[in-house]
Amino acid sequence: MRRQMLAGALGAAVVAAGGCHDGAGPAPTGPGLAGAPSLAVATMEGTRIGSASGSEGAAVKLSATAPASASSFRWSAPAGCTLSGQSRTGASLSCADNGSFEVSLALGDAGGASVTTRQSIVIKNAAPAAGEIKMPELVRAGSSFAASLPFTDKGKLDTHTATWAFNSSYVHATKPGTVSESNGSGTASLQYAFPRGGFYDVKATVADKDGGKGVAEKWNVIAYDPNAGTLQAVGSVFTPAGSYANDPGGAIVDFGLEIGYPSPSAQAPAGRLAFGLPGGGVFRATSFRYLVVEGDHVYAEGNGTIDGRNGYSFYLHAVSGGDFAPEVRFKIEDRHYNYVFDNDGGTALEEGGRVRVVR
Repeated sequence: MRRQMLAGALGAAVVAAGGCHDGAGPAPTGPGLAGAPSLAVATMEGTRIGSASGSEGAAVKLSATAPASASSFRWSAPAGCTLSGQSRTGASLSCADNGSFEVSLALGDAGGASVTTRQSIVIKNAAPAAGEIKMPELVRAGSSFAASLPFTDKGKLDTHTATWAFNSSYVHATKPGTVSESNGSGTASLQYAFPRGGFYDVKATVADKDGGKGVAEKWNVIAYDPNAGTLQAVGSVFTPAGSYANDPGGAIVDFGLEIGYPSPSAQAPAGRLAFGLPGGGVFRATSFRYLVVEGDHVYAEGNGTIDGRNGYSFYLHAVSGGDFAPEVRFKIEDRHYNYVFDNDGGTALEEGGRVRVVR
C-alpha cells in the first residue's frame, strides 16, 4: 500500500511539471513548459530577405520581411562588402567587386526565440570610366611624345590594362600602354612617335579584369614632317555665290602661294600666301601653324590679314594632281570663328593653274 502511494505522488509531480502526458486529455501548456520555445520560434517564421542585384561600388537596397515582435537584429555580409542603414526590415549593401555574395539577417525576440535567413545577392561588373586624353595637338613626326588617360572604376578591386590606337590615312597602329592605379582607378600612359606626317585619330581603351571597357578618343592630332616638301601653287578658281560674306556674288579670283619648313629642325612653316576675294579684297598670310603632306593632299593653317586688317585665320587644302585634278580649297574665319570666306563649292583650278609639292 505504501509503495502505491509513493508511485502516485511521483507521477502527479511529473505531470504537473509537464514532463509527460498520458494522452487522456489535452497536453498541458503555459509559461515554462517544454512546448513553449517551439511556439516562440513559430512567431518568427516567414522572415526572409528579398532578392536584389546591383553593380560593384554602388549601394544595393536590401529589404527583409520580419515580424513586429523581433526586438533585435543583426545583418552580416562577406569580406569586400559593407552594410549601412541597417534596420529590422532593410539595409544598404556595397561591394568592391562583382560576384555573388551571401548576406544574412539574424532576428531575435523578447521570448528568446531567434531565426537567421540568408540570400545571395548578385553584383555585376561596372565598366571603368575614361577621362580625357592628354597629349599635344601638334607634334613633329618621328619625335616621341607622352600621352595619358585618367580613369576611374567603381570596382575598387579591379585591375586594368590599356591599349592605344593611332590611325591616319596611311598609318594604323595599336600599342599597349602602361597603367598605374590604386583602388581601381589610375592613369594609362604611353610614349609614342608618329612614323609620318598626317592627321591622326587617337583612341585609348582601358579594360578591367572582368572585360568592362572605358574608351576615350581624340581626333585630328596633327603630325608635321619638315622634310615632306614645299607646297607651290598659283592660278585662279571660280568662287560660287555666297563664298564671301562681304560680297554674296560669285567671281573668279587669283591666288599664289609657297609654303614650306625652312629647315629640318623648324617647328613652323614659312613662306608667302595671297588669295584674292570677290569684290577686289586680298587675304595675305602673316604666319603659318603647320604644313602637312599626305600623298597628293596638302594641308596648311595660319593667320593673316584682309586688306591689312588683322584678326583672321585660314585653312588650306590643296590637291597636287596625281590621280586627281588640281584643286585648292581656301577658308577664312575671324577671331570669333565666324565664317568669312569658303570656296568649298568651287575648288577646281581654272586652266593654266598648278599645284605641286617640291621635295
